[in-house]
Amino acid sequence: MTESQALPLIVVCLLIAAAASSHRLKRAAQPLRLQLAEQGEALIVDPNLPKHLRGYVRLLLESAFDNRTTLLIGLVYVPVIAIQIMLNPKAVSKRVSGLSIHDKGTREKLDELRRIHDRITLANNPFLLLLLELEILVIVPASVPLPCFVLEILPERPDRNTTLGVVEVRSAEFKAKHLKAA
Repeated sequence: MTESQALPLIVVCLLIAAAASSHRLKRAAQPLRLQLAEQGEALIVDPNLPKHLRGYVRLLLESAFDNRTTLLIGLVYVPVIAIQIMLNPKAVSKRVSGLSIHDKGTREKLDELRRIHDRITLANNPFLLLLLELEILVIVPASVPLPCFVLEILPERPDRNTTLGVVEVRSAEFKAKHLKAA
């Protein structure tokens, strides 16, 4: 068997292995989905959770099985966030400050919910999440120096969780607008 004849066989074997791995990852994430649902439902009724973040928590709960749309939106929106950081860091800081929660216990609950959601997202869409993480790793840090040095403004918390939070909150707002329109 020549190398060119073996290539289709190798590709088929890799696709079968990827499908089997994906199925196993999704099954392994099931206990995390139950934990996410339990903690998310408790967080939604937490009086210390700001009302504007309830839609974000609902998005985390609704995307426990498939978060592909939010990840794809993120792939497009991260460069937009980077441009906004460069051109109007105050607006980004204002949006990011909307993600903050003053009550420490509620903030810790939301952070834990995000961690669980990230693990589920990794199980559901490992390649898309990796691509988004790489995009954040490369693009966002490259956008921070301009406002820092030229405008003497440091965007508040220009990190991975903040960037993903902005993407997910915007996705939740987008989804809510489309549900109202329908």
